[in-house]
Amino acid sequence: MKTIWKVSKEVEIKALDDNLFLFKFQGDGDKNKVMESTPWSFDKQMLLLHPFNGDLRPHEYVFGKVPLWVRIYDLPLGMRNRNIGQKIRERVGTLLAIDDSIEEGGWA
Repeated sequence: MKTIWKVSKEVEIKALDDNLFLFKFQGDGDKNKVMESTPWSFDKQMLLLHPFNGDLRPHEYVFGKVPLWVRIYDLPLGMRNRNIGQKIRERVGTLLAIDDSIEEGGWA
């Protein structure tokens, strides 16, 4: 993970349960960089991160949502507008932002 995250110091990884791991960073700078740069994936799986809370038991952590970009390839030109973007949003989840170039035909 050190290579993927491009952190300056070592990261210790401990398995706590099935699909639940504790990442111990050597410094707050590296930890903050990783936490602020989400979402992450590893081995084609979404890696959800949650700040450490020593008062919680492993099963009490909630990993429910993750912000991500949705890119739709080869969308017909007449469908590249905010109305269609809203309809797609309704199927995917909460909308955080729409690419501003959508009103210009979706060209970035």
